[in-house]
Amino acid sequence: MYRIALVEDDEKFRNNFEKLISEFQTENHSFYIDQFTSAVEFLKSFKSDYDLIFLDIRMPIISGMECARQIRSKDPEVLIVFVTSLTQYAIEGYQVNAFDYLLKPLDQASFKIKFTRILHKLDNSNKQNYLILPSSNGVVKVSLQNIIFIETQSHALIFHTKIGVFKKYDSLSAYEEKLKEFNFVRCNSCYLVNLDYVKYVDRENLSLIMTEENIPPLQISRPRKKQVLTALKEFKNN
Repeated sequence: MYRIALVEDDEKFRNNFEKLISEFQTENHSFYIDQFTSAVEFLKSFKSDYDLIFLDIRMPIISGMECARQIRSKDPEVLIVFVTSLTQYAIEGYQVNAFDYLLKPLDQASFKIKFTRILHKLDNSNKQNYLILPSSNGVVKVSLQNIIFIETQSHALIFHTKIGVFKKYDSLSAYEEKLKEFNFVRCNSCYLVNLDYVKYVDRENLSLIMTEENIPPLQISRPRKKQVLTALKEFKNN
């Protein structure tokens, strides 16, 4: 099931829009749709748990574009599709990594083409797992592919990612088990590393050299050396 938000101040348009989406319900695709009358109302309850957000660009108080910027501060992954009557506004959507835009009034034939494309993107994205992590703005959704490594510090986990650093109180062992099928390997008692970001192994100093220049070498403990080298070899071969 995909969670969808419709943020639009025109009630009649919202209701018709929801009916169009509902026509795509199948055994493989089901939708839970929330309607919001304004960006203000939407942002008050936004918790980074939507798969798709349709945003009217021209709304009072907070525009759809400003709403999208605030969404991106919490969730860089969610699909945003703008709804507008003017193409020049739609072009601005690329500033916030909008996936697409729909022109008003909605045409059923063109909507079918666009929404089929959106579903294809959602289906592919759904295969890429993610974590919901605490952030200064509430929570943030982070794809596993954007996590460089996880570090343990004083009963807390520090998630070093492509979009920032996040802290969560949990055990590294729990994430080691959860992420082992996604090419994460524990190189010592403190670090769980995404093999996709390992540049090479410094065998002399027994450490992992990462692709990200701001990440220092990560030490490999001797008891875990064989496991790490084997996992890295298999990952590179695949």
